[in-house]
Amino acid sequence: MIRGTIAGMRAALYVRISADPEGRELGVARQEEDCRALAQRLGLEVVAVFADNDVSASTRSTKKRPRYDAMLESARAGEFGAILAYSNSRLTRRPREVEDLIELAERDGVRLHTVVSGDDDLSTADGRMVARIKGNVDTAESERTSERAQRAKLQAAQAGRYRGGPRPFGYRRGGLEPEPLEAAALRGAAESIAAGGSLRSAASRIAADGFTSSGRRKPGSGPDGPIQRRPIDALWLRRVLLRPRNAGLLEHRGGVVGPAEWPAIVPEPLWRAVCAILTDPSRRTNSGASGRRNLLSGVATCDVCGSRIIATGTSSRAGNPRRVYACSGERKCVTRARDVVDAYVREVAKAYLREHLPDLMRADGSADAAALADAQANADGIRREMDALAAQTAAGTLTVAQLVTINVGLRERLDATEAAIARARERVRFADLADAPDPGEAFENLPLDRQSAALAALFTITIKPQGRGRPKGWRPGMPYFDPDSVDVTARRSP
Repeated sequence: MIRGTIAGMRAALYVRISADPEGRELGVARQEEDCRALAQRLGLEVVAVFADNDVSASTRSTKKRPRYDAMLESARAGEFGAILAYSNSRLTRRPREVEDLIELAERDGVRLHTVVSGDDDLSTADGRMVARIKGNVDTAESERTSERAQRAKLQAAQAGRYRGGPRPFGYRRGGLEPEPLEAAALRGAAESIAAGGSLRSAASRIAADGFTSSGRRKPGSGPDGPIQRRPIDALWLRRVLLRPRNAGLLEHRGGVVGPAEWPAIVPEPLWRAVCAILTDPSRRTNSGASGRRNLLSGVATCDVCGSRIIATGTSSRAGNPRRVYACSGERKCVTRARDVVDAYVREVAKAYLREHLPDLMRADGSADAAALADAQANADGIRREMDALAAQTAAGTLTVAQLVTINVGLRERLDATEAAIARARERVRFADLADAPDPGEAFENLPLDRQSAALAALFTITIKPQGRGRPKGWRPGMPYFDPDSVDVTARRSP
């Protein structure tokens, strides 16, 4: 027993439960009821209740316990002289926190009482020893529970079973049946990325169609509480597109362990191609939130100074703004009306695709989404091999001369593999156009970001200065546009 009288002492209750997915807080309510009964038997005045619901206290947990920390601060401030809990394990399962409680008892005189674990006199060496033993026992039990849970998860993963959690986007509640509209939206996004589209534009299209993330309920809000939904943006879409579950595969600890019990909503070759694109270290990223708004910005260059062409606006004599493309260099070498340039470039691209795309696709052989994924995996393997050799050199098991000699061959393999990746990406990018009855019309119907990606892959586009005055043969109503001022040159010969 604790030495000394405690009748009339101010006390705080600490209640906690590790798992409360429905947020009903029934477990902490029962603990509080039992702790209040204990306080009444001891003659203590309860002045505060600190509750951490649905939060683990084990050594494996990374979640903070805000109310536990607040309780310790209040105890150190002298707001109460006793802490009551249902059991030692409700207070903590961490040996380091046991030492904090011992320090609290020794320095601040705070007493600890539990409903079922007894009372340890922390003012004595034996009492502190017993408290530490109990803490280590609780820690061991927590770790054994974690090991059993991890083994069960691995077994479920190896069997391809669904392991619960919030409803995944693209699947109905329970995670086993596709949700048709969401599944179609994800397939469309995957096809767009594989064909050269941007994450931002794909996310914008999904959001514009009225979709929201499946989300999860606010902790502690109960089964009927409000759903917290993440906005549909590029970061969210990237995370969702990289999920193995989309391809009917099961993931465990960051790796694919085999087929799952639910059907795929994205074909595995397409999913692997998208993963190869989104995880490519050389992939250009942009933190901007909006999608592409014009066709040639960043695609075309100035013929005079080589600077990028950007989209901007100027004022006409009547004070009305004009949408133009302009050189981004200091001299602003060229300026051209956007609508007429876009129309001209689209017509050139459509004619080229109708005449030459079938020949270009045949020249690429059997490259497809699966080939892209395989080529990317080969490139990653070569890079890992080069990193391992560099580590051996640093450790002294390989000389610099040996490293250079071996890396020559590896670099040649990597260059060849990256060329294969480029060819495979191009085929994936234009596969739907090649399969269309009219590739030119199919190009015209593509989203803007995909049109720009196709132009960047197919052509070198430069904009030249245009002479002043009306061109020869001009008649009223005709635009002041000289086609020779926009050079569209194919990057590859059929």
